[in-house]
Amino acid sequence: MKYGARKGRMNAMRQWIARASAKEILIFPVPGADVMRLYQAETEMDARLTANPRESNVLLVVGELTESLALKAGVAYQQIPRPRVLVVASSVQPPYLPEPDVQVSLGDGFLDEALPQVRQLLRDYAWSEEAEPWKPEFLTEMVEDSENGGGHDHHDHDHGNGNEDEEAHDHHGGDNHGDDDDSSGEHNHNHEHDHGGDDEDGSQDHGDMDFMSMVAMTKDLPRPKDGLPMNRSEVYFGPFHPGLPGGLSVFMELDGDTVIKASVEAGLTARSIKEVLPVDAKKLPDLLAELNPLTPQSYRLLAQKALADALHNDDSMPSNVLGILENERIASHLNWLATFAKTVGNEWMHRKATRWHVLYRSGEVLPEKLHAFMCQIRSMPYLQTKLSVGGIIPDTLLHHLTGPAAKAAGKMDDARSDDEYYRSLGWHPVTTQANSAWGRLLVRFDEIEQSLELIQKATDQQTEREEINFSGSGKGAVKLESPRGTLKLSISVENGAIEKLQIESPSKPLAALVPTLTDEAELSDALVQIASLDISPWEIKGKTEEVE
Repeated sequence: MKYGARKGRMNAMRQWIARASAKEILIFPVPGADVMRLYQAETEMDARLTANPRESNVLLVVGELTESLALKAGVAYQQIPRPRVLVVASSVQPPYLPEPDVQVSLGDGFLDEALPQVRQLLRDYAWSEEAEPWKPEFLTEMVEDSENGGGHDHHDHDHGNGNEDEEAHDHHGGDNHGDDDDSSGEHNHNHEHDHGGDDEDGSQDHGDMDFMSMVAMTKDLPRPKDGLPMNRSEVYFGPFHPGLPGGLSVFMELDGDTVIKASVEAGLTARSIKEVLPVDAKKLPDLLAELNPLTPQSYRLLAQKALADALHNDDSMPSNVLGILENERIASHLNWLATFAKTVGNEWMHRKATRWHVLYRSGEVLPEKLHAFMCQIRSMPYLQTKLSVGGIIPDTLLHHLTGPAAKAAGKMDDARSDDEYYRSLGWHPVTTQANSAWGRLLVRFDEIEQSLELIQKATDQQTEREEINFSGSGKGAVKLESPRGTLKLSISVENGAIEKLQIESPSKPLAALVPTLTDEAELSDALVQIASLDISPWEIKGKTEEVE
């Protein structure tokens, strides 16, 4: 813990403090709790997640990070007061972060291995004479740019978590060894104040003081639609905001607490496959599965379907593949609900959704009880009222959309409509006419129940897919319905190698809705509308991914 411990020698008092503090492990997950829940249950670990790095003593990095996201993780690490522990659940060392204090493989229940080590470090190494402040070059440059009044820097923001330099503020009180230039503890409070109205005898005459009215003070401020002038501010929410998908960063211009402008920051988490082409066709399914950690099976099956189409194999949907796809849809919707409940501010719904996500992943779900849980939420009048206000997607933008956001507005576009196997099981698109966050919630609940029925029917008539022959050449263009909407993939194969690839995902048009759905909305309502879309930041690139 070179950069995580506090400077100083461990003594009896500090040992007692460290042991007491180590009893509560407070984790700030990066990129977010939704990614962590894919491997580790919140409700089954001996630790607690926090909404802010300043409230934490552990920074947890789950999986590999892009450079852009790792830079922001470095800022978050600096905000955690010491003693702090850096845990990395990956075989790769993230850039812009120090060497991890604990590093484990990413797999189911990975924190069960990491937490005992974390507790020991917080208990036995909270103070160290070898500890040093962590002052990497990129953070120094950020501070210098800020002090010099530099231009608009996308990295130097409080991304929903703050960006205060922890090394300059002792959050724990007590000894501070070597971090401050002035160690005398003396401060000069002898300030002179010139009030400009003193009489000869030293008294002050305030009778001639000018008074500026609020009308005069606000006359040059911009005015929104309500006509009330307010000071405007520019802020970022994310990429580690607990009420938004992990890795999603939203820029907003606020007029008081009213959103004037909003947009999603593109290219922050999305990974490009441009550098790896041409690639062996056998590797394409695993390669695409790594693009989106939230729904890897959908991407894997999309690649397999495209290869089957390009290489003239049978690309029909056997039951075992249907089960994989629909299981991921159910898990994805439950994972979304856990995050959405945080945005809405319903802790009961968050805990229940998190628990159901865990049970479903472990195969312990009873459909009747899951149905009863969703019926409880459907019957909440205050929640329906809150989610039914605003959030209407204009008809002019609907034609770009697929998935729950489109179906809530009555659009029946679903890639499964073209699949003969789905139709043979009696499948049909789920739609509503509730074009709002409430409607998007209802569609996801209906899809969960429909997917449970489809899995049961498919199990009764189990079939398998034939092995794909990866040799040869050809072109393939397919689509597949993921939990967020339709994925499209076009590939060109030359002698068993992928030479060209183009992929379209549903999250880019969903992100394009953010300016419209948040315009003139109160901040809390705007965040609810953004969360209701279920945007995957892993699918948002600067432009459509096309490689030639």
